Amino acid sequence: MSKNCMRKILFALALFLIVALIMPRIQSSVHAQAQAAVFVLSPIRENLSFNNSFPVELFVDTNSNVLSVKATLVFDSELLEVVRIDSMKSSFPYRLEEEFNNSIGTISIQRSSPTPNVGRNLVATIVFRTKSAPGTASLDYEANCFSLSNPTCLALKADNTNILTSSTAGYFEITSFVPTEQIMIQSTTNYSGDVSDAALIFVVLLVIGGMTVTTAGMVIYVVRNRKSEAHHHHKK
Repeated sequence: MSKNCMRKILFALALFLIVALIMPRIQSSVHAQAQAAVFVLSPIRENLSFNNSFPVELFVDTNSNVLSVKATLVFDSELLEVVRIDSMKSSFPYRLEEEFNNSIGTISIQRSSPTPNVGRNLVATIVFRTKSAPGTASLDYEANCFSLSNPTCLALKADNTNILTSSTAGYFEITSFVPTEQIMIQSTTNYSGDVSDAALIFVVLLVIGGMTVTTAGMVIYVVRNRKSEAHHHHKK
């Protein structure tokens, strides 16, 4: 056998060995990417006012069958507090863990489903309240959420394979403001028009501005007293 022929045979054997060693890894990587899940927050950015309640939905988005999820989140406890965790519309009806700690700013949610979930599915809705202003409050995942060993976040298939890969944090800009009720009471004490006009104004503000019925009644009472005082002073 010639040296040239021997080289071709050795080259072919080397190439075969390389392909045999690399291909399973490539296939495994492609398979892992094909079976992936991510956590999604909605919204991830929002401008809020002080003392404002707002919901944040936690979804798991996957192209494979997921039966159980676990999320461990952290938030700025100086700017936000959790009011409640709502799981009524969750795609994972069974609660395994659902707790929050407003002192240290942590949330733990773990839920499961008897049937596999594919696509974008709601895990839970977290209702927050802004407790301080101004500032930018973050809602993120615990440091070991996506750790390769003992992760604190999971998206499990039926065989307990964790296919969770990533997530996106949320940021909420909180601005300070003068409460609507205070503004309306102050402006009403300087109002000199007809009481029916004032009542109409505050009915509109009651609907648009979120003013309570009790406060609206107090405002109209102030208007009437101011008008009565003005009428009495005019008669004198």
